[in-house]
Amino acid sequence: SSNGPGASSSAPAKKPTGRKRGAQSGHKGSKRMLADTVDETRTYYPDDTCACGGDIAINDSPYRRHQVFDIPSQAFSVVEHQLHQGQCCQCSKTVKATLPDNVNQGQMGNNLLAYVAMQSGQFHQSISKIQQQLEQNFGLSFSRGAISEAQGRVSSVLTPAYQDIKETMRTEAVVHCDETRHQRGNENRWMWQVCTAELSCFMTHFS
Repeated sequence: SSNGPGASSSAPAKKPTGRKRGAQSGHKGSKRMLADTVDETRTYYPDDTCACGGDIAINDSPYRRHQVFDIPSQAFSVVEHQLHQGQCCQCSKTVKATLPDNVNQGQMGNNLLAYVAMQSGQFHQSISKIQQQLEQNFGLSFSRGAISEAQGRVSSVLTPAYQDIKETMRTEAVVHCDETRHQRGNENRWMWQVCTAELSCFMTHFS
């Protein structure tokens, strides 16, 4: 639609229905299902003696299972990679170990890079807000430049897959397109979506 999310709504006000807010009478409720795998199980038993003085025969199976979901208290992990060197006993040449290919050269691991990219790309957070989130949620302190560099690194990794999607769409018989206004700082741009039954591609343009 040409009306972006910042446009005012011109839809007429809805007429009151006379119903109360929230779930209506007869509405089928929903609740979270119990998880099949848990990290810790704590078991509680009643007293082994009843108030009347008799012994309590405890059942083997619990009569109720109550699960509590929480975020781990450990904010982040640090892995130190120590590189050693040695000297040849014959020619005195110094030989140094190198980092494996699967170890990032920067100080951000894959999960942290993915988090920064998700906050920027999916949730449209600024570098300053991402910086604040890392500090408040995880106790991590990174400069604005380091966060910007992380965004660039993720973009470089994703570029080949993005280009493959665009090239594949050029060969499709039918594609669907739509656009909406996309604000980038003080710039007014347009966000275009091109999709097929299996693929979806987003791109921003000034018109």
